[in-house]
Amino acid sequence: MESIDTDRLSLRPFRLDDVDAAYSWFGDSLVMRYTPTGPDAFPEKTRDRLEEYQAHQQRHGFSKWIVIERASSRPIGDAGLIVLDDPGWIDLGFRFAQPFWRRGFATEVGKAWVSAAFERFDLAELGAFVHPDNAASLRVLEKLGFRSQGERVVLGMRAVCFALKGRAAG
Repeated sequence: MESIDTDRLSLRPFRLDDVDAAYSWFGDSLVMRYTPTGPDAFPEKTRDRLEEYQAHQQRHGFSKWIVIERASSRPIGDAGLIVLDDPGWIDLGFRFAQPFWRRGFATEVGKAWVSAAFERFDLAELGAFVHPDNAASLRVLEKLGFRSQGERVVLGMRAVCFALKGRAAG
């Protein structure tokens, strides 16, 4: 799968020439405040992150992908699926540069990735985790049909954990 298109967005795997654009949100302390790793201190950290996503893509056929606003062709965030050994699920995640908050983009990419997970990748279940104070992401996951599984520590961060079963999984 080379890309995913929605009405307003296009998603594709990261390339290393995406580092500068991606650093604009990965290096933003406000965007990254609910992320266990926090903001990337330097563009080199973003490069390392993108290399990890590329390796994940090679292993699994999916990863976090860059999100591009189709109308402007601007990179605006990232979204996708990552295998998390602890807590032991395939995680849906998304984040956007601040100018693109509150426009429904997270729900739009979330729906696209849920569809891809269950229809293209034939996954049985997805997980997600959100810092309890991240009200916007909590709402997005609820809109997508995820069900809360309670709170626990994930990657060193207190989080509300969610699960969504595919049709085949019941």
